[in-house]
Amino acid sequence: MLAMDIADRLREVASSARPFDIESEARHLIARHPEAHVTVNEVIETLTQEIRITRRPMPEQVSHF
Repeated sequence: MLAMDIADRLREVASSARPFDIESEARHLIARHPEAHVTVNEVIETLTQEIRITRRPMPEQVSHF
């Protein structure tokens, strides 16, 4: 399933210090899931949204003034 592969790949990227080419990753994921019928831009958008969500500080990490 494409969604699970996206989540798995983002976990791998987060734990790695290697460069991440989002377009290449999107193309690779689509090639593995032709049944998904999605565009590269749709997968890039999903990856970008997930990256933003995972980089957001958790409520306990936000300092209160």
